[in-house]
Amino acid sequence: MQTVDVARLERSLMWAIENELPSSELVAMLRPLVAHTQGHEVRGRLVRLELAERLLLTPKAPSHAWEVAGLARQVLRHESDGITRARANGALGMAMTLLGQYRMARRAYFKALADDPGHPVLLHNLGHLMATVFKDPLGGCRWLRLAYRSLPDDREVAASYAHALTLAGLTERALDVLSRTESRERARRLIATWRERPSF
Repeated sequence: MQTVDVARLERSLMWAIENELPSSELVAMLRPLVAHTQGHEVRGRLVRLELAERLLLTPKAPSHAWEVAGLARQVLRHESDGITRARANGALGMAMTLLGQYRMARRAYFKALADDPGHPVLLHNLGHLMATVFKDPLGGCRWLRLAYRSLPDDREVAASYAHALTLAGLTERALDVLSRTESRERARRLIATWRERPSF
């Protein structure tokens, strides 16, 4: 049986991350590390979490959703660190969303935010889910407003918040939010589209 130098693989991975290699290349480097580490060990949990998050960044993320969910659950089975648990639940929430398991996604996001209450990406994902899938735009605005306060110049966050505001009938506020990242005219067109077709 061939011996695998885990330490060398970890060094190569750190170099790749520092040099911002594409997620698809990092996935290829992470898979052997996952295969040669244990989920109950700290290093095993970290490489599983890194693989889960990187899979969600690839163009084929939907086809990896079950794998991401499995990796996240392996991490959560043994992890006690709050921030790491928040990351794992965030990945699980994304995977469940991609799989159409929206109640499970919502539950995962709530658990993630219990460990990391101010994380803007978690706030955004939960808010968008609440406003669109669960048809609760005011509830979604609660979370999206917090995400927007942290990332006011992020186009995706601004669009999701403005969309939820539009669904809640607060179009003037939606226009103000969206005009921060889009031209006023484009913002008006988007809001008009959302009013005609509420799905995002």
